[in-house]
Amino acid sequence: MATYKCTQCGHENENERVYCHNCGTKLDRALLPQDDKQKNQETPEKARKRVLKMTNPAKGLFTRAVAKQLFQTIACALVIAVVVQAVRPPENIPPVMKDLIDVPPIAERLEDELATPQSHQLAIPEDIANGYLQKTIKTRDAQGRESGSYLKFERAFLHFDDGICNMNLKLTLFDWPLYATNYYQLAIEGGELRATSVGGAIGRMPVHPSVMKFAGAIFKNLWEALKREKKLLDQMKSVEVKKGQIVLTTNPAKPGPPGR
Repeated sequence: MATYKCTQCGHENENERVYCHNCGTKLDRALLPQDDKQKNQETPEKARKRVLKMTNPAKGLFTRAVAKQLFQTIACALVIAVVVQAVRPPENIPPVMKDLIDVPPIAERLEDELATPQSHQLAIPEDIANGYLQKTIKTRDAQGRESGSYLKFERAFLHFDDGICNMNLKLTLFDWPLYATNYYQLAIEGGELRATSVGGAIGRMPVHPSVMKFAGAIFKNLWEALKREKKLLDQMKSVEVKKGQIVLTTNPAKPGPPGR
């Protein structure tokens, strides 16, 4: 290894030292052998790369690291947003009725209307329909599960908008309230009520219609509990959903056999 002497004490020092290891005198770098000076000398190209690296360090790696961190942050934020929206209750939840004595028996009313010889319209307001659901649908009817199930049915309610009937379920999972909504377009086709799902929501998180086809199983037990009402609606001439109400048009009753 190349060395050079201290001019004061003559001690041989390593070429990287600035002060003499023996006496502490500052070493004369001009005495460094020429080959070593050239070896330690930085070329202009190396200097340019060093300055560029200092002002813009590891540009490609830095960009990838930031992009990965940004992607993870966005993904985490999306998951949190979905969960928050899913657990939020929907808007316009009707209050639970305490007195159900005055709620009209809609099924009996439909049977009477279908027995009349003239065709006419019957409008059912949203609050009456929800009172009827609360009075008619029992937990054991719509739940379809054993009492020990973690996912339990609490109540069903409707919301009528122009052309859309929102069927809502309130469920509890480990006693935590969850809401599921299916948006239906209703029509009488071929002597049968057709309920076509056009979307839905879990809480306030929108769900695409293609996904709601699979989520429709959640509402199956509710439709089973309303089997009697469904058969009566099958006999209607038309059904029209308006804001705040559903309008049914009856078919005229068929005349019975002539009396003798």
